[in-house]
Amino acid sequence: MLHHYIEYQFKDFALKILITMKGILLLVNFIVCFSQKIVTDYPTLPTLWDAETIEPGAPGNGNGKESYYFTDTPSVDSPSALWSNYSGCSRLIYITSNYDAYRYLLGCDAVDCCYETQDGNQVEFQIPNVHYSNPSKKVDVYYQRKNITNFGQVMEADEWSWSFGLNDKVGQKWRAYTTPCDDCVNGITLLQWASSAMGSEWFSIQFKNYKGYDSITNEGKNFMNTFQVPDVCNGNILECDDNVHNKYFTNYNKSPFVYGQNLQLDCGTCGSGYQTCCLGFAIDGYPCDCHLQEGGSGKAGADCGDCGTAYAACCIGYASDGYPCQCDVM
Repeated sequence: MLHHYIEYQFKDFALKILITMKGILLLVNFIVCFSQKIVTDYPTLPTLWDAETIEPGAPGNGNGKESYYFTDTPSVDSPSALWSNYSGCSRLIYITSNYDAYRYLLGCDAVDCCYETQDGNQVEFQIPNVHYSNPSKKVDVYYQRKNITNFGQVMEADEWSWSFGLNDKVGQKWRAYTTPCDDCVNGITLLQWASSAMGSEWFSIQFKNYKGYDSITNEGKNFMNTFQVPDVCNGNILECDDNVHNKYFTNYNKSPFVYGQNLQLDCGTCGSGYQTCCLGFAIDGYPCDCHLQEGGSGKAGADCGDCGTAYAACCIGYASDGYPCQCDVM
């Protein structure tokens, strides 16, 4: 009897511990949940900047230097471009329109320069970077203070987070970590940019010595002039061999913000959803074979897979609300 009594007392004690621990965890989750709040006043990041970076899967050890120039409607006179300089390899993303977009790899192997095609605009580093075709529909941006590790240093930062899609498995989420800076462009410094697509792990870019530029100043204009296609990349250059790409960028492509699409497109919310869907399947090794084409009515080709089917269904719903799609997936 004594043995059973002791066993009962032990189980009762253990249960109380578990209940207490569960309560603590619930309390912590409650506090974390409610420490976030939806805000309408959030910073605007510069569209011109350079910084030292650590990127997941980038060539070498991931350390490099990037220079960024974003234009939401690229043109010959105002391209959207990104220089990424790593040890032993550099890349220039250069977009003058959604149909004239390339990635140039320089010094990444025996060839001085080769090119890859770029599908649409580059990633928009902005809070938020999701823009609905219906201007009355806004993106919820959440704010909280958070400790992060950046270039090996633990620091407190402002966390801004938002998402796009139905849920964690069908959509994409973003987090931007910033600190105020009185002497900086827009009064802000970007420390980290993180994203997770279709339930994937979070991928983060770390920034150090981040500097924004004002396009109306001489310094800003001179910075913009650095985004030119080098002479070695002009003329009849070859498309990059798969071996060159895979050697330097295979793991890099798994990141949901690298080579991704800017979500501000003429193809609207359904088009953005299609790109997000394709991004998730690409992470799993099943890239979409169909592409958004402007001038359509919301149709999807028979061979455009689950993402194409979802796009067509999305367009039917928006059309019923008076917002018909202007693109097809083919």
